[in-house]
Amino acid sequence: MLSVSIAIAGSSWQKTDPSQWTSEDVYQILNSSPWSKSVQTTVARGSAYGDQGQGNGGNGGTWGGGGQMPGGMGRGGGGMGGGGMGRGRGNGGGYPPVQQGATVTVQWQSALPVRLAEAKLNGGTTDTAPMKSQSEYVIAVIGLPKSGFGAQWSGSRSGDEADDARLADHLKVIAVLSVGQERLNPTKVELNQGRDGRTIFHFEKSEPITLHDKDAEFRITGDRMEVRKKFTLKDMEYQGKLEL
Repeated sequence: MLSVSIAIAGSSWQKTDPSQWTSEDVYQILNSSPWSKSVQTTVARGSAYGDQGQGNGGNGGTWGGGGQMPGGMGRGGGGMGGGGMGRGRGNGGGYPPVQQGATVTVQWQSALPVRLAEAKLNGGTTDTAPMKSQSEYVIAVIGLPKSGFGAQWSGSRSGDEADDARLADHLKVIAVLSVGQERLNPTKVELNQGRDGRTIFHFEKSEPITLHDKDAEFRITGDRMEVRKKFTLKDMEYQGKLEL
């Protein structure tokens, strides 16, 4: 972990004005930085796993984990805890074997360095003065395999608006941003955005994340596939300020 922190501190884009960032700097920020991380999806082996986990955990699905409150903050809990949509281990008595799936990029799109890098990439201004602090946390997933999180709609023709709307609503329930004991579901999900067709998750900033929280984890847990990535907050400082 120390070597990672030293590497981040030594990055040229941390030391120079954004207007001087090179194409390599921009690429690093958008693809391999404290705000942009690649992660492989995990896939349950065998379609039968999608039918497990419907016991005391409520909408337990395959993977297990804490309960959650759709559309807002809620404290996790096992089984039916907290009145949320609990995710118990299910009837199988344990977690399913998994295999590695597609590689996706999870990016804090609302973070100032990411917004500056996007502006630089698109020929816009890199002046931080007009860039106001975002009123919400925005996380983008680039390369999200839709069929892994909405199998019941995967047979539909590509680009069907009704199916995309249903998938977006489904992702609002199964996507979670975890900070300490808090669980936040997205208030809005947008599919097929930007030049890379990214999926964008909007989270309410009702209780701002601070360095005292140490880390934040983003995950999407479907019946057959999961994306999970933890971010270390102390590495996400830019010009002496935590930027999310």
